[in-house]
Amino acid sequence: MRRISLALVAALIAAGTPLACAELIWDNFLTPDPANDGGFDGVSYFSSERNAAVEDSWAADDAVWPHEVTVQAIKWAGARDARFPYGYVELIILEEQQGMLEVVQQYSLGQPAILGTFGTFFGLQVYNGYIELPEEGISLPAGHYYFGVRLVNGVNGDEDGRNVMLTTGGGAVNGLTMGLFQSYFFGYPNWTFTADTSGNLTTDFAFQLYGIPEPASLVLLIAGGLLFRRR
Repeated sequence: MRRISLALVAALIAAGTPLACAELIWDNFLTPDPANDGGFDGVSYFSSERNAAVEDSWAADDAVWPHEVTVQAIKWAGARDARFPYGYVELIILEEQQGMLEVVQQYSLGQPAILGTFGTFFGLQVYNGYIELPEEGISLPAGHYYFGVRLVNGVNGDEDGRNVMLTTGGGAVNGLTMGLFQSYFFGYPNWTFTADTSGNLTTDFAFQLYGIPEPASLVLLIAGGLLFRRR
């Protein structure tokens, strides 16, 4: 009879050993057929780009968990000018506490994987992008978070290209709030709800998060399964 010790389980938890594959932990593709519409409701878009036609802008939306999670990757519905190369993806994670937003982490990542394209919108290519976070991702305690993703044109940027985040849900709001927009370029230096911008639109943005829900609990569950099978 072979056993796995609780000390080994604790060591695995402390080391962050990836015993579980990434799974969908937040779904903001609020359309009837994301496989064919890419999660985009066909309504509108908000700029989310840097060093392109717009020098600096963010579109972000929220996710809420009552327990700890580890976020390992993000998938999103965007539209871009596909004629231009984009050197990398930037991802920002904000936490909301008592009405205040604080940056938890900001990443400069590699080029996105384009998982599919879905025609054009106002001359821009509608696409689903996907990017993984470094190493084993980021562990987040229970809470209310916002995630923003944008493309950066070239290594240094040459003031060309275009990238936007696409709306989803036709006015439905997932999580606790509608999406946020921030851009000095457009005159919104602070994070602003989409309904309070010149677009006057209540909307969510199309994105999905992949990772590990309650990683410590999953390790214990897997360890328990090993104990049971080896008795």
